Order: sequence, then structure tokens, then C-alpha cells
Amino acid sequence: MEKWLRYKIAKKVYYLNKIMHGLDVYYEVTLPETFQFNHPVGTVLGRAKYSNFLIVHQGVTIGGNMDLVYPNIGRGVILFPGSAVVGNSNIGDNNLISIGTIVRETNTPCNSIVYNKGSEVSFKPFSWTVIGKFFKKDLQ
Repeated sequence: MEKWLRYKIAKKVYYLNKIMHGLDVYYEVTLPETFQFNHPVGTVLGRAKYSNFLIVHQGVTIGGNMDLVYPNIGRGVILFPGSAVVGNSNIGDNNLISIGTIVRETNTPCNSIVYNKGSEVSFKPFSWTVIGKFFKKDLQ
């Protein structure tokens, strides 16, 4: 198939998905092999690097900063409604990004609940695994 035709088809499928589902995932975004969307209306996923066992809820935004630097999302991450990860951010493995939390130009430790405390991003450790609880898989 000609490159221009693949591009044209990809662009049409992208717009069709956006209109039908209210989910904005550009066709150049590479999603992981294992992920779950829970009511993803209003969600925008940019060109970040995504790892397996990702769970995304409604109204989530993942995008680049003005220099077009995109985040890295670790393995076994849940992004709760209204959360956003922007710019040069590294989200550690096994993280819960709380409702309405904005992570901008910040790195998060593994095994953490990430939340905003005022204008600051805060972290609280937790012991169970996203992969074990929601995907019924062992971390090995």
C-alpha cells in the first residue's frame, strides 16, 4: 500500500475514533501491548512513552511541554479522572495518579500514590501492585 494512502486512512480512522468515542489518541502514538481504557471520554494521550499495564480513566491528559518533550509512563500505572502528566516527567512503575492531579516536569518514585498538596506534587507509598490487582498477573 502506498505511504500516502496509509497516511490518509490513518488520519480518517483517527478522526472517526475521536468523534465516536471522545478519545484523542493520535495515530502516531504507540500504545503498550496491555492497557485498559475506563470511560475515556475527554481523554487526550500524546506522544509519550507508555509501558504495559496502563489504566486510563476519563478526562486524562498526557502531553508535551512547549519544547515538545513528552513524559515516560512506567509499568502498571493508573491515571484517575482529570489527572494530567505533562512535559519532562517520568512516572515510576506501579503508580496511582490521583483524581485531578497535575504532574508537570516532575519525576515520581515507584510504588506511589501521586497527588497534589496545594500546588506541590506529593507522594505516598503503597504496597499492592496495579498489575496483580487489575490484570491478575505476577510482576515477574
